[in-house]
Amino acid sequence: MTTPNPTPVTIPSTRSDRSSLHPEGSSVEEDASSFLGWMSNEDDTSFQSSLSDDTCMPRSIIQEGIPEIDRLNEQHYMIKHVLGGQIHLSPMPLPPSGPRSILDVGCGSGIWLMEAGDLYKNAQCTGIDQTTEFIPSSIASGRFHIVEADVQEGLPFPDDSFDFLFHRFLYVGAPNLDWDEYFSEAFRVCQPGATIEVVETSGLTCRQGPNTQRIQSIIETSVLLDARKSRRVVSQIGKCMNRAGFQDINRHIISIPLGSWGGRVGKTALRSVMDILERAKPVILAQNASLSEEDLETLFNEYTVEVDQYRSFWNISIYVANKPRD
Repeated sequence: MTTPNPTPVTIPSTRSDRSSLHPEGSSVEEDASSFLGWMSNEDDTSFQSSLSDDTCMPRSIIQEGIPEIDRLNEQHYMIKHVLGGQIHLSPMPLPPSGPRSILDVGCGSGIWLMEAGDLYKNAQCTGIDQTTEFIPSSIASGRFHIVEADVQEGLPFPDDSFDFLFHRFLYVGAPNLDWDEYFSEAFRVCQPGATIEVVETSGLTCRQGPNTQRIQSIIETSVLLDARKSRRVVSQIGKCMNRAGFQDINRHIISIPLGSWGGRVGKTALRSVMDILERAKPVILAQNASLSEEDLETLFNEYTVEVDQYRSFWNISIYVANKPRD
């Protein structure tokens, strides 16, 4: 059988209030059978084969023991790869048109902001993060402006400052974020007619084995409970955006394999998940007195084996919306 090429993401020229790369009303966390989504209409083998063709991904991302800045960058390249080489899904006029004032919230290493600035050469590019230690000093000049601040305390910019606001995986770095307040702030700093794109993940591993189920239970009763967030917080983002005043809200769900069964994309995704789990270790151990660090490490190691056995995957949700022009 000839393996089909992945179906590219397509953005409709006119957007409805709600749409998804999966059928409306279905949750990939609940319905694992639909997880192939936009990647393939065939079986798991086709999905694996499609994702093994990783020609868009830099070879350096598969190195072990890489520093945090490279880990953030490899995550960026993984998402860019599964989006067909795009850095965003928002429909934008082609250069030299396009956004003139871009804000990247939780900009991390600055890699997305740098590529956005390279794509939209007439745009002023601003990044904000609670730490700027991973951002190259070379980009903090000219059209680029980096602000060190905690977004949980608001966005320190004047009203109507940006025509494109982007953030990716802010939930992981700011688990106590009040999403209604955040999107109210985002709405305030966006210009009328501006576009906002939000990329988030619930952190759930789909197709769970017994070790994965145990890890998921520990996470939900330790990290997520501590942050006073339900495990389905990502599914509520659209409602928060709507309450803030955004319109034409679209949610796209994209599934990514975890582990070697998914080729280099799967290996990269698993490393990203393990990085999050490693950073959550202190909270997990503090709230689970009966769990030793050695036991937790063993559980993590078993998880990395199990994701291949169960062909596990995780989902990212991409929300795209607009601020009304009047």
